Amino acid sequence: MKLTLVQQPALALDFSRFFAEFRTGMSIADVMQLPVYEGNRRSTARDWLAFEEGNHDSIELKGDLSRCDGLGHQWSQGELVIHSHCGSFTGSEMSGGRMIIHGDCGNDCAAAMRGGQLFVLGNAGDRLGGPLYGAMAGMQGGEILVAGKTGRHTGQFMRRGLIAACGTIGAQAGHGAIAGTIATMKGFGQASGFELKRATLISMSPLPINASADATSAHPLNAAGSWRYAGLISSNYLNLLFRRLNRLYSQLDHQLAEQWSFHEQKPPMFDRYLGDQRSIGRGEWLIARQT
Repeated sequence: MKLTLVQQPALALDFSRFFAEFRTGMSIADVMQLPVYEGNRRSTARDWLAFEEGNHDSIELKGDLSRCDGLGHQWSQGELVIHSHCGSFTGSEMSGGRMIIHGDCGNDCAAAMRGGQLFVLGNAGDRLGGPLYGAMAGMQGGEILVAGKTGRHTGQFMRRGLIAACGTIGAQAGHGAIAGTIATMKGFGQASGFELKRATLISMSPLPINASADATSAHPLNAAGSWRYAGLISSNYLNLLFRRLNRLYSQLDHQLAEQWSFHEQKPPMFDRYLGDQRSIGRGEWLIARQT
């Protein structure tokens, strides 16, 4: 099924109820009656979208969707492909299926996600994989892969799952995370890992060259006083993780996938830090050692 936004709204459009009530196999007539909100004014999908018949197990969205929030809310099966930048809360409470965004996504993308796969071929906003407003549990399962960078508070209060980005991950990533993995090819912003409990942060951006001989004193993590150096490691788990990331990214872009092809060569060594010591201190931060 192909849906195209035919006019731009004066206020942001909220598609959360549209996707919450959408079911595979629905007729075009039923889909056209699903609710869409412009501000607090209720309308129907017929008022905003042009419909084209197709596979009812998947949806393609086209047009300028940058002011459309809640796309893919509670998505649970099939495939949703968005050919545009999109607004806030895209993929919120997603529990299954696959979602591909050919552009940037706004804040709170994949909030309270429980399963499925979400691919962002641009950049992601703040609180990617974080909690819904007022909640204390963020992402609880699933996989999120970003081709670009992410904003602040990525993986906040994360419970489990995987977030990976080829670009940088913004400040305060993994705040309060209990489990799960956040990986980046570049690096993390300031105060990342604050109050981290048991989750894992992985940065492929290496230590400064003058720190290679004495990683325990030269890295800024130690200056913060809340991370304890725990030695140099390499593990089969990391090789399996890189293999998985390479396989996932290869579905979208082979050049992106090659960045994660460490399992095909001698795997890098990682300096391991344990923290946040201001919390229970059972999380870990792995930083690739420069060779």
